[in-house]
Amino acid sequence: MRRSIVVGIVVSIAIALVALAFLSTQTSKSMSGNVMPVALALEQPKADLLAKSAFPKEVAGISAYVKVDQQINVTDPTVLDAFLNRPTQLGKNYVIGVVRVDNNGKAVDVNLYADSSGWIVAYFDKNTPIAAIINWKSDINETILHSAIQKFCTYAGINYDKIKKDIKLYHFAKPNADKILIFANYIYGPASVGIEKRTYIFVPNSYSVNVYGKPDLLEISYSLFCYGDERDYLVFKMDGNDVAGVQGKGGYPYYKWDRLGWAKLNLGLNTPHKLSLVVKDALDNGDWGGMAVVMLLDEV
Repeated sequence: MRRSIVVGIVVSIAIALVALAFLSTQTSKSMSGNVMPVALALEQPKADLLAKSAFPKEVAGISAYVKVDQQINVTDPTVLDAFLNRPTQLGKNYVIGVVRVDNNGKAVDVNLYADSSGWIVAYFDKNTPIAAIINWKSDINETILHSAIQKFCTYAGINYDKIKKDIKLYHFAKPNADKILIFANYIYGPASVGIEKRTYIFVPNSYSVNVYGKPDLLEISYSLFCYGDERDYLVFKMDGNDVAGVQGKGGYPYYKWDRLGWAKLNLGLNTPHKLSLVVKDALDNGDWGGMAVVMLLDEV
């Protein structure tokens, strides 16, 4: 089939610490697609959450938070039904537990804190890669942390549609971080073995005119997803070497991930790298997969 080459964009982040160039190689535009970079702002919450609540900020990492304008009855059995099994902590005015949400066929467990003053915080622990937030079921701007808050709101009698615009992101273990940048590639079936999407990435060791050395790249991680059955399989390669594989449905134990996975990505500086999403076992019509590269930045 005819091969087309689409040269994408070179992105300068603020004063260009990180330069990325995209080039996608595909057999058909219907089989593959790029999403323009998505930037998500991070914002420190108010002092009453940081200093006056029982929120476990010492263990939390990437988080989504909101303060609603109503009291939450944290001991109400209906509210507690939002949590998997039972809450891990239940105080007189706060609750902490795990909320299980669906990420397009894969169950993901998210920690959640809520208190009677109206704070709701969905969070992963501080060692979890930021790419864990990618939600393969909805718009890339609405993270899996948003989904956990939405589920809790359903049980707590809170109108999620009313408060979702107020949800903000923050990394408690990396308080200097102020932006998340997401680059995503997709492959849609039918797609035969060998179909490949490429992302070229270059991270300079030092590329800034700012005397304070900003912006600073704090973390790079990735999320890998495959929608299909056990005969659908995608591989993530870096510089031609396998990094991880994901199948559409469990069945082959030697594949690393079933439906969804994420991990940190270690890149050598001052060296261009080729990141590839490759079809290893053909995707049928209606099946698809994706890879998202996620960067955590300190720009200001």
